[in-house]
Amino acid sequence: MTEKIPIAVIGAGTMGAGIAQIFAQAGHPVHLQARKRESLEGALRRIHANQDELVRHELLAPTDAEAACARISVTQNFQEALAGAAFVSENIPERLELKQPLFAELDRLTPPETILSTNTSSLPITQVARDTRHPERVVGFHWFNPPHLIPLVEVIRGERTADVTM
Repeated sequence: MTEKIPIAVIGAGTMGAGIAQIFAQAGHPVHLQARKRESLEGALRRIHANQDELVRHELLAPTDAEAACARISVTQNFQEALAGAAFVSENIPERLELKQPLFAELDRLTPPETILSTNTSSLPITQVARDTRHPERVVGFHWFNPPHLIPLVEVIRGERTADVTM
């Protein structure tokens, strides 16, 4: 059996909600974080709608959908979301000027063994990790939309991403 690790999902837009759903369906406890309560409420609505669609098409058992939803907790508190996380999935807009300070903060607030991933299709991982003390733990995950229907497409390494992170 695969170890179930705590996941922090930062950003509760379409991609963040779908990624939180995927991790929860895989059995991982998920903290979904956004700055605005309305974003979190919208994310939960999307997750429930996605689950309902999967159940309706018999791709997911109702009990599994219910269990996955129970594994997702939401918070506006950044530090609460990161507490105990072994893996962080960042899903904010694809702009280096937003991602770089966020990754510096993630690097500061999490233990060095926590993997920090960015959801990007175009930004260089080395640049995202530029302001971190531990760039070896930063990796890119390129998900296609909608993530609850299309599997992870690629994992992208930066110049200093460690093999163990990959």
